[in-house]
Amino acid sequence: MTLAQLRAMVRGLISYDLEGVRATDADLNDLINRAYFAQCETESANIARQPEERSYNVSANQRTVALTGIIRLDGAAWLVAGQPSELEPLPIDQRPRLFRPDTGTPRYFRRDGENLWLYPIPASSGSLIVVGVFKIQPTLLTADNHEPQTPPSIHPGIGYRAAAEWALRFGSPKAQALLQAAALAEQQLDRNKFADMLHAWDGIPR
Repeated sequence: MTLAQLRAMVRGLISYDLEGVRATDADLNDLINRAYFAQCETESANIARQPEERSYNVSANQRTVALTGIIRLDGAAWLVAGQPSELEPLPIDQRPRLFRPDTGTPRYFRRDGENLWLYPIPASSGSLIVVGVFKIQPTLLTADNHEPQTPPSIHPGIGYRAAAEWALRFGSPKAQALLQAAALAEQQLDRNKFADMLHAWDGIPR
């Protein structure tokens, strides 16, 4: 969904009983961006992403590499003569090796949160290739044709989150229902079940 489509969705959700006519485009854009950034922090938004490949320049004698924002590591490789050589997870009983000063061409890795330990330590500079799922680093939606980076299937959750924040400003009990709708949208539940539940709630238009 584009920013313009999300704005139309939110306006429709708040127009009937929440004085939505008072909401300017700027108001709605602010609500949508706040909801978008919140969605980017949810597990559903990040796990639903496709794996991507990233390259890291590694210096000689660099023991660890920071994989900022990584959620799931699918594989790692070290470039040898321009060709990737797959690294293997370091066996548990070999982990003390990580603290040795051994140098050479990396053959093993050990992930520790967002850090990747290499063994042996690179004797010379090189490139590390990592394939995995990373957290979304969102940027503000400002133009009508801008689209969130989260998976399109959960974009409606942004609209419900934005409408919920507007409802909270009026102390409306509808806010809780809208937040529940956002959570269900982001969990990508069965479409028919999701639609039936929404239609049963008073105050939420079809």
